[in-house]
Amino acid sequence: LNFQLLRVMEEWQQQLGEQHYVAMANDLLMNLDLPGQVSSLTDIGPELLVQLFEAICCDCRVGMIRPAVTQADLRHNLACVIDSLANDVLHVSLSHIRPADLMSGNYEAIRNLLEIFHGLMEFLVGRSAGGDGGDVTAETQLEENENLNGRLTDQLDRIAGQAAEINELAKRLAELRQADRPLPQTPLPATAAAAAVDAEAAPNGDTSDEGIVQ
Repeated sequence: LNFQLLRVMEEWQQQLGEQHYVAMANDLLMNLDLPGQVSSLTDIGPELLVQLFEAICCDCRVGMIRPAVTQADLRHNLACVIDSLANDVLHVSLSHIRPADLMSGNYEAIRNLLEIFHGLMEFLVGRSAGGDGGDVTAETQLEENENLNGRLTDQLDRIAGQAAEINELAKRLAELRQADRPLPQTPLPATAAAAAVDAEAAPNGDTSDEGIVQ
């Protein structure tokens, strides 16, 4: 792949999820009765992510700092959110989502967390819609939890696969940038082209090296 194609693919990967995840975030806000809308992933900061978590997992007590005044407070709250999701809700590792990345507005980290929030919300909405008002048995609860874990595991696997593709693409792009060489599709280097022109213009039998770049 040449440099231009890699660059186009990189930009496409960045734009691919933008509108989709903005719509996902707004769907979360609407269904969780939270005020406001977002128009870009840059609008999704630490405070909003914590609000989404608390709206979905209202029974979780995760040691939040309130009010969160400093950057350290916000980072602590995000760490609490990730730890609670991993240990209390999903029972899977979320080591690929780091508070520092969420703080810095890393798109991949934000998308991954939005995927989890949306999966949890869909589960809760589906459970509420399907309820008949009767008591939930332990067997039913276990089955629902297993279904949720299965769906979210599938989502995490898909996210991991996408991340691996993006990382490989970024690696290839970095290698081409570091190589600092002409693009692969260039038919002939400029020095060679000049030498060819000079050779063609020289009289027949002239073996002089003049005009040829060594």
